[in-house]
Amino acid sequence: MSIVPDSAHLMGLNPPLKPEQSAYRMILHKGVGALLGGYFREGAGKDLLQKMYPDPSSPKPALSVHPGGPNILGSVTEVLLELG
Repeated sequence: MSIVPDSAHLMGLNPPLKPEQSAYRMILHKGVGALLGGYFREGAGKDLLQKMYPDPSSPKPALSVHPGGPNILGSVTEVLLELG
């Protein structure tokens, strides 16, 4: 979320601060998937992907998406499928 403008507050980890807390608490807003999809479809991420996929007939580089949830995977998958 550090690359998508105005979205850093939508995802993060909070450390355990009390003795009864033993694990980090993850924050993941349900709108993150749509923001990422828009970033790669219409935002600065589109330019990045176009540089990686300059020729539709050329071999595609291997990419991976950290699965933050089904909305994130679905949104990013749609953009990558549009690119072939």
